[in-house]
Amino acid sequence: MVVSTSIKVGSGSNYNKVFGNLILNSKAHAILVDNGSSSNTFYSNKIVSNTKADLKTEQDPTSKNNLFNNNQITSPSHSQLLPKSS
Repeated sequence: MVVSTSIKVGSGSNYNKVFGNLILNSKAHAILVDNGSSSNTFYSNKIVSNTKADLKTEQDPTSKNNLFNNNQITSPSHSQLLPKSS
């Protein structure tokens, strides 16, 4: 199954822990942190994809203090880093 965004933290979401997920071939974003979300932690997730676009993780500019720790991104031919914590 291919979906647009595998994990989306919605507007204003705070203090969530997202961990232990296997994300396969997401169509647009593997992880999307949306408008004004803060202090969420993403750890021990594995993202697997065959295309660079599928590996995208994005944090809205109004979102702050979200942490990305100990996540794995795997692709046969591409690599990309998760966003730095802010």
